[in-house]
Amino acid sequence: MTPQEIFDYKNKWKPGYTVRLHSDYEDRGKDWCKRALENYQWDMVKWTDVYEHTFHFENVIAGQNFEMEMGYYANQKKSLDPDKRSWYYNGDGTKRRK
Repeated sequence: MTPQEIFDYKNKWKPGYTVRLHSDYEDRGKDWCKRALENYQWDMVKWTDVYEHTFHFENVIAGQNFEMEMGYYANQKKSLDPDKRSWYYNGDGTKRRK
């Protein structure tokens, strides 16, 4: 496939199955995709959130395998609820761990 055909093909199936990955694990994620999949079966969008990239997969099974392989750093839950945070602000405005 030519690069233009790959681009067009990806745009047909995207967003597909999506996995959010911590940005520190970008290289590990790309290496896994290059080893396990053809280049037209996955795509990555950088900086979709703070410290986060999003990987898109044509095949759901491939996406789930990727998610399991990346473990804790894939699809991390984000909570704005102060009771669920691992830190708090003390009286002088300093951020402290619970």
